[in-house]
Amino acid sequence: MNKVSDATELPSLLERQSSGGDIGEGGINFQADVVLSYIPKWLSIEGFTSMLREGMVDAEAMFFVPGHGYKREAVEVKDSVVIPSKFWAEVDRFQEIDVASPGDYQWFTFAAAGLSKELHPIVNGLRRIRDPYTFYEGSPLMWNSFDEYSRRVREAGRSNEDAEFLFKRVLIDGNLSTVRDHGFAIFQHSLHLHLPHYQDVPSPIVKDIYSDLSTLVRSKRNTPISRMELEKVLRHRVPKHFLPPVNRLRIHTAIEDLEPATDQSAVRFRWTRFFEPGSEGYPPPDRWNTDVLGELQETKDWILKHRDTRRIVLSGNRRLSASLAIGSVFSAVAGFSIEMIYREGAVWATDAHADATTASYPLTAEEAVQLMKADRLVVSVSIIHNIGPEVDSSLKETGLTDVSTLHIRGEQPIISPQQANLAVRGIKTLICDALSKTGARQLDLFFAGPAFLALLLGHRLNATIWIQCHERIAPGRYVPTCLLFA
Repeated sequence: MNKVSDATELPSLLERQSSGGDIGEGGINFQADVVLSYIPKWLSIEGFTSMLREGMVDAEAMFFVPGHGYKREAVEVKDSVVIPSKFWAEVDRFQEIDVASPGDYQWFTFAAAGLSKELHPIVNGLRRIRDPYTFYEGSPLMWNSFDEYSRRVREAGRSNEDAEFLFKRVLIDGNLSTVRDHGFAIFQHSLHLHLPHYQDVPSPIVKDIYSDLSTLVRSKRNTPISRMELEKVLRHRVPKHFLPPVNRLRIHTAIEDLEPATDQSAVRFRWTRFFEPGSEGYPPPDRWNTDVLGELQETKDWILKHRDTRRIVLSGNRRLSASLAIGSVFSAVAGFSIEMIYREGAVWATDAHADATTASYPLTAEEAVQLMKADRLVVSVSIIHNIGPEVDSSLKETGLTDVSTLHIRGEQPIISPQQANLAVRGIKTLICDALSKTGARQLDLFFAGPAFLALLLGHRLNATIWIQCHERIAPGRYVPTCLLFA
């Protein structure tokens, strides 16, 4: 791996490699057609924010990643059959950029019309061990395969470090010769593959879309093009009766570092440490506030700035406190609606409001400690399983003594999102009445019930009061988690 030995060698936008597109126009049409074929794939990734042509490399895409800001994919395009020396020169270039900007780039893509036969063992070996990686991860078979792959790289005169960099960071698209003569067909295939809701759009209209996108991409060299600009061009030519709906934004909460069967193109919150306590125990409230709430607020700000939708589809698993937090940040008063992938694939929406046909949902309220004027109010919400007595016995451990306590209970299962909305309306009324009597400025919330109800309660608790959530981690034991401002 080539090291950057001097500050004057650091990659920059003014160096020859970066400004090559401004110096010579060779292969510029091929490059533009390759970039056009990548746009549908980028748009299918929820975090995709913008793209740039002729920056540090031929093209770059920028993606939002909660908790990490932005990550980039760098794409270098060659319009000829590439020989080993040219290939490894680009790999060296990728590594130089990676060293100069650590953590900025998640992938480097090498796209070429073709690769010489000397490179086939490297490229085919990379594909053979990367594609089934998640299936064999941790197996000696994968270790042996990677050792064999590293040997091929060493035989090509390179190092084990080069083999590891290729495996972890480089995508190779080395058979693009058809793009030169069939750019529109390649684009149309990519559009149908990655944005399938455009499959019913007639081919002549897709050709117009392709032409408009081509004009936009070619006209903006070294100038960012936002996701919303691309989506506007994509939709502009489509007649209303063919126009796909504005996409909902997919969010996934991951409780395992690797979830290969889940939607990898969603905006992902990696909250393993907030699902099961680690070696350091359960995360304290300040970690919940900075990490969980911080990432949610960061994502909300990004959506408001870069996305043309306020409708979220939520999948994955999470603690009830996390569901409350998601609902609170993406609240109804902020203009958001959330569709939660629920049991057995059912979708429950926060804006599925109750109507005259919705079954009622009775609630009971018990004042364990008589409501009195106080700064804090303890509220438990129990659906079927009554946690009231358990909460009462745990208050001393959590430092909540001599406080007013309200236990709200529903004894029936909630059978629909409409009924959940009805239940939340009743819960809010009981809480607001108690707050009015006590004058409390903080609500300590203990919740036991379905995840959707927790999400919906956070989504609609829009009173101006602090809400300290508490999570049950063992029978009779609760810990404080996030502090919400509803």
